[in-house]
Amino acid sequence: MRIDRTFLARFRSDTDGAVAVIVALTFVMLMGFLALGVDVASLYREQHKLQSITDLAALSAVPEPAAADSRVSAAKAENGVANAVTDRLTKGRYLRNPAIPPEARFSPLPDGATGINAVQVQLRDDAPLSFAQIFTEDDHVTVNGRSLAARTGAVRFSLNSAIAQLDGAALAKVLNSAFSTSVSLDANDVHVLAEASVSAGDLVRALASRIGFDGANPADILNERVTPEQVLAALQSLSSPNMANVVSLLSATGNASFPISRIVGGIDTDLGLTVIDFLDEAQISAMDVLMSVATSTASDQPVALALAAQVPGVLAQTVSLVQGERPAQSGWVAMGEAGVTLHRAAIRLDLDTELSPTLLDPLVSGVAATRLHLPLYLELAGATATLDQMSCSEDPNAIAADFITSPSPLHPANGTSVAAIYLGELPNSGGAAVNPSDLGFADFLSLQITVPVPLLPDLTVGPIKLQVRSLATIGRSNTERLRFTRRDINEGRNTQSFGSENLLTSGVSNLLSSDTTEIRIKPGQTDLLSGLTSGVLNTVLNNLPVQLAQSLSGPVDALLDSTFASLGIELGTGELTVNALHCERARLVQ
Repeated sequence: MRIDRTFLARFRSDTDGAVAVIVALTFVMLMGFLALGVDVASLYREQHKLQSITDLAALSAVPEPAAADSRVSAAKAENGVANAVTDRLTKGRYLRNPAIPPEARFSPLPDGATGINAVQVQLRDDAPLSFAQIFTEDDHVTVNGRSLAARTGAVRFSLNSAIAQLDGAALAKVLNSAFSTSVSLDANDVHVLAEASVSAGDLVRALASRIGFDGANPADILNERVTPEQVLAALQSLSSPNMANVVSLLSATGNASFPISRIVGGIDTDLGLTVIDFLDEAQISAMDVLMSVATSTASDQPVALALAAQVPGVLAQTVSLVQGERPAQSGWVAMGEAGVTLHRAAIRLDLDTELSPTLLDPLVSGVAATRLHLPLYLELAGATATLDQMSCSEDPNAIAADFITSPSPLHPANGTSVAAIYLGELPNSGGAAVNPSDLGFADFLSLQITVPVPLLPDLTVGPIKLQVRSLATIGRSNTERLRFTRRDINEGRNTQSFGSENLLTSGVSNLLSSDTTEIRIKPGQTDLLSGLTSGVLNTVLNNLPVQLAQSLSGPVDALLDSTFASLGIELGTGELTVNALHCERARLVQ
């Protein structure tokens, strides 16, 4: 067959219809990309939606970590992803601390652990594929969401105990002793200090400026040490003119220093910026600041107080006092999470008392008391409160703060008591806690014995000194628990009292009872005793314990009551005040 070469040349050069072929082939590819684009956009939308729901779930769970599982499930159901799988639900502690690398700020903790303030949630769900199935055998793609939310809550509370509450004159004397000043503060000055307040944040910043602090973690300022002089200067700079004038009356001396956390402490400084936020919300009284300084720098040496006890039978009395045991685990005002303990504050009172010997009349025929001396030492424990649980729940009936309260141990050998009364000789402990095993005998009674001798002048022997020692503990009580609801705090019912009251009378009776009182003749007096006098003296010793309890319980009880009233002291009452709940807003963190 013969082919026309002209036809072939014409066919090769003819382009009619070529575009249609190209368009047809391209259209198939364009439709595939369009389908893929629709599904990719859908996947991005599903991913964004799941991430948003994960954020909501974490934010919902962090206010109540104990109910995190149910809160996450509720968040999924309410947002239409009830079937999404919770791959991870981890509770732990987050530190909003710029000094810590971001990847190290979250630490997982087991359920129920103290310090949980963050929840990490990871959700997984299936996003359906539509057009993109032409490229794969799968009909869905797995999308994930991951969020970490944190919210730290803290309670700021203060603890006052009636046994640590001195009247204006005595309190001024304690402050003056601590600050080494001779200026007197009157009752109005003390009132001004108690009523005035400063921002804890402002006080801390003023101290940071004075010591040149510039740490990467701003909360580390609480661990820095300052002197009383620096605290007084910072307090004066922040004070109203009226309070500044009162503060200027005090002048601190010496080089003793203490951490700022003694003023307001208890919170974990590793929380960083959270601590600073809470400090800015906290108001503390000028008196709290001064007492924290006084107890932090005190030498634990007794302060002599001039008191005039008007009690029948009491001839003379000298009183010395050690007030304000250093707080345990926190500052004078506590601010922190569960586990923070605040102790406030032991008083140790030394009463050297001369009583009228006639209080013991009559003794035994022919026996006269010439001197009656009672060396009493009282160790009064303060109150202790430990924050057991706190909640940032907005439910007005929810328990916002739950405290364990109990009297504090005086000494392992005493047991847990509100107070201990010692009658006897104690070593000079410089105000430190007393070990009951160190209690020795002390001179307390001088006797003169007159024995008639037939046909001869009466035989007079004396003075014969008797010694005594005794110990009584007061107020052994059970641990108590105080709870504050959100409604209590919002409506101003933020103070509760605890402890035992009206225990002094029974304590004095126990101190002077024959079961606890030991009496002996002072060693080295055997040469004064003879057959005639020893029988009389033995009769006195046998009768004296009962006579002491009957004759001296009333005057000694009245003496202690009068002394305590002069100092504004009561036994066995603690007053716990929740100053504020500090709850961060729940926030998403990295």
